[in-house]
Amino acid sequence: MRFSYAEALTNPAFYIPLAQAAEAAGYSSMTIADSLAYPYQSDSKYPYTPDGNREFLEDKEVIETFVLTAALAR
Repeated sequence: MRFSYAEALTNPAFYIPLAQAAEAAGYSSMTIADSLAYPYQSDSKYPYTPDGNREFLEDKEVIETFVLTAALAR
């Protein structure tokens, strides 16, 4: 059986150490978020918070998907 390690919206400095630790622990892959951008304003509520608020995304550093993939592949 294979397991994937899932991480999203973490501090960018942690991705490579997390991937290395996951690999050392026997994980076979790491998931990467594919959202390149989040809307600043939206009429719909954010589905993953109880109140639909997306303020936690403000000032959040997000690494572009293909850049992160290349960094983790080294």
